[in-house]
Amino acid sequence: MVEWILEDIGHQIDPKQFGCLRGVSTTLCLLDMFHSWLSKLDAGGCSLRIVLLDFCKAFDRINLNVLTAKLIDLGLRRFLIP
Repeated sequence: MVEWILEDIGHQIDPKQFGCLRGVSTTLCLLDMFHSWLSKLDAGGCSLRIVLLDFCKAFDRINLNVLTAKLIDLGLRRFLIP
């Protein structure tokens, strides 16, 4: 099922998406984030402000009707949507 979903909408996934995809991880996300921060600071003439938020329960509040509509709009095959 994952292969079908990625076949249908995989080309629309943000290249900075690190979760739930084969070959990427939260470790790669952290490395990418730190590299970006340090590159900006090394360039000079700028400062860095960081705000960290905890979204651990964010997905508990997803409206399934909205999610279903977005998946259909993205072009996911209807038989894959419960």
